[in-house]
Amino acid sequence: MIRTSAVGRMWFAATAVVVVVAIVIQAVVAAQGNPYSLFDTPGERLANMLAFFTILSNLLVGITFAAIALRQGPYPRLLRVLHLDAVLGIAVTGIVYNLVLAPLFDLSGAAWLANLLLHVVVPIMAVLGWLVFGPRGLVDTTTVLLSTIYPILWLAFTLVRGAVTDWGPNAPWYPYPFVDVGELGYGRVAINCAVIAVLFLGLAFGAKALDAFLTRRFHPDAATTAAAGSATRTTPRSGPDAAPAAGAAAHPPVRIGVQLQPQHADYARIRAAVAEAEEAGVDVVFNWDHFFPLRGDADGKHFECWTMLGAWAEATERVEIGALVSCAGYRNPELLADMARTVDHISGGRLILGIGAGWFRRDYDEYGYDFGTPGSRLATLADALPRIQARWERLNPPPTRTIPILVGGGGERKTLRCTAEHADIWHGFGDAETIAHKSRVLDEHCADVGRDPAAIARSAGVQSAPEEVADAMLAAGVTLFTIGVGGPRYDLGLLRDWIAWRDALPRA
Repeated sequence: MIRTSAVGRMWFAATAVVVVVAIVIQAVVAAQGNPYSLFDTPGERLANMLAFFTILSNLLVGITFAAIALRQGPYPRLLRVLHLDAVLGIAVTGIVYNLVLAPLFDLSGAAWLANLLLHVVVPIMAVLGWLVFGPRGLVDTTTVLLSTIYPILWLAFTLVRGAVTDWGPNAPWYPYPFVDVGELGYGRVAINCAVIAVLFLGLAFGAKALDAFLTRRFHPDAATTAAAGSATRTTPRSGPDAAPAAGAAAHPPVRIGVQLQPQHADYARIRAAVAEAEEAGVDVVFNWDHFFPLRGDADGKHFECWTMLGAWAEATERVEIGALVSCAGYRNPELLADMARTVDHISGGRLILGIGAGWFRRDYDEYGYDFGTPGSRLATLADALPRIQARWERLNPPPTRTIPILVGGGGERKTLRCTAEHADIWHGFGDAETIAHKSRVLDEHCADVGRDPAAIARSAGVQSAPEEVADAMLAAGVTLFTIGVGGPRYDLGLLRDWIAWRDALPRA
């Protein structure tokens, strides 16, 4: 989820307050001012304020900055477009006024103060607020193109309204000299509008490029994703095989995980398998969050997920650990957040919080949880994720890092939406074609909520040899490959094949 810091929210709130003050002062000045040729009552002059691009842009700043100050994402497309319109509109307002219009006015008193706030203070606060506090990752090409609707509609309204007021003894009314068709003619006004349009588009695409740079450079998701699987793995490679062969294509950083399923084995054997996997060079060791075996003897040996993760945190040194995946319905979200924070500290910052909606009915029935429906379980997941993240911000001490969240599941309408809003890793199921399709759906959800799809690593389970499926999975975008291994033997032969394949890849 894209977040705005507490200081950022204070800045946005303060900017919105300045806008309110400026608009109120300007409204008083307009109501008490001299009549225009067509607007001779205070009510008409107040309504006419909305014809000014300055007033509209300030209002957009006030509305969108207040909305961002009060929410922690996700940001719907409309808010993202209006936020960009606000920042660009107020930037154009400040530039055009101070470079072109300022010499035309000689103001004093309340009019001078309103003018200062509307044309100088708010533009500076708004642009600085966007640059420093974001929120980042919200400006894509679609948002840029949609943002042009606002200035186009304003120009069209202004020109049509001016033509409509061109009647009787009164001259037509235009809010600014550079769009005054009566004085300049349509040709000159068209040139002026084209210059403003180029300025607006230049600022819009410049904002897109700058937002992309700032997202990569400073957005917390970048660090989280690196920790979660998009960074170079911690197992170093050395020797002549470390460098790619001449002409070989470099691949994105690839990681290998293993799910040691805690069924049909004594804990001592599970613990030995963890040590064996870490020694072999695996990147992540997962268990699962069930209360009974899923295969074999339904009442066979089985151990609980999170107490085991606490033990693994002490027993391992390098690998990341986590559940693939923990069930959102088995624990209060605040409690789960605290458990994850504690294991994070015990492990020295190596926990991945894997979480999903749950599906195994026997777990629910025998442990007294309401199985509900697929919809109700997905609603529980959607409710849990922001509560977990909010609790992490309140815990003392806080987590050692931004704990990566892995969401497992393939539901295209709800699960992938939750993934786009909150996750750093998505774990999918199926062949490469299925993974590629659902990954594209996830990308669409990311666009809707303002996430960079590249901020979410793609993970998948594999049970075949790497020469059979690896290339197709890589092409589908998978960078975390997890091999499931069950007890009581925990044969890691296939896992070693995947580790060898990983180490033979040319590095990006």
